[in-house]
Amino acid sequence: MSLSGSIPDSIQNLVNLDTLALDINHLSGSIPSTIGKLKKLYSLYLGTNRFSGSIPDSIGNLINLEEFSVQENNLSGTIPASIGDLKWLNVFEVATNKLQGRIPIGLYNITNWYSFVVSENQLVGHLPPKICSGGQLRYLNADHNRFTGPVPTSLKQCDSVEIIRIEGNSTEGDISQDFGVYPNLRYLDLSYNKFPGQISSNWGKSLDLDTFKISNNNVSGGIPLELTGLTKLGRLHLSSNQLTGKLPKELGHMKSLVKLKISDNHFTDNIPTEFGLLQILNELDLGGNKLSGTIPKEVAKLPRLRRLNLSRNRFVGSIPVQFGSDLESLDLSGNLLTGKIPTTLENLG
Repeated sequence: MSLSGSIPDSIQNLVNLDTLALDINHLSGSIPSTIGKLKKLYSLYLGTNRFSGSIPDSIGNLINLEEFSVQENNLSGTIPASIGDLKWLNVFEVATNKLQGRIPIGLYNITNWYSFVVSENQLVGHLPPKICSGGQLRYLNADHNRFTGPVPTSLKQCDSVEIIRIEGNSTEGDISQDFGVYPNLRYLDLSYNKFPGQISSNWGKSLDLDTFKISNNNVSGGIPLELTGLTKLGRLHLSSNQLTGKLPKELGHMKSLVKLKISDNHFTDNIPTEFGLLQILNELDLGGNKLSGTIPKEVAKLPRLRRLNLSRNRFVGSIPVQFGSDLESLDLSGNLLTGKIPTTLENLG
């Protein structure tokens, strides 16, 4: 069962309340301003409901508040400046709403963040530079907004961070210099920003990394071998950059890879036959490079491969007969292939 209806103004009568958790329900209406009278409240969770309207200014009266979560609602307007007065705040989660404007300047001075989650809004301006100065930050989710300016300076020395998501903004900086060593990092997505630079070998020290996405930037150079030593990496997305050189054969030893997307770069030479060792690979996208030679039969035989894009390269020879009928998408256009289409592909799609 789930709660429905709205939060009554009489919520103010619960003066001894220190925790209010009403997340994951079907509550609607506005968040009542009277909630700001619950001065003992240190934890407020209203996420995953149907609240609309704005975040009330009175939230700034909750002087003991440490955790504030209203993500996945239909809230609009700006983040009240009064929230910047909450000096004990360490969890701030407002993702997936319709919020606009800038992060309140008061939040720039908070250093003890644990979770800063503002994804999927229409926020502008800069991210707080001191976001990891306290050394406690675990989750930075600021993706799909309109943020500009530099990467927060404190993020370079942020050993604690587990998730960094700032994709889909106009954040600037140098991917080689503005990020550090993250021993606890599990998820990184810097896609669709304005990052130049090269992929640092330091990323190979994030041994728990499961997802590494830097597509649609201006990253140059090659793929460092240190990256291929990440045994837990399941998703490697490097598409639409300026990467060059050969595809390292060591990529074939990354046996946890499920998705490998390196399209629209400047890679040359053959596809390493070692790619045939990627036994759980589901999607391989190498389109739009300068790859040549024949298509390895080892790749065609991959048992879980469902989506393959080798278009806009310089492949020659025939299509391998080892391709199976389990493929859901195959793009070999824009190459120099000859011969007949294998019978196993005649009914593809």
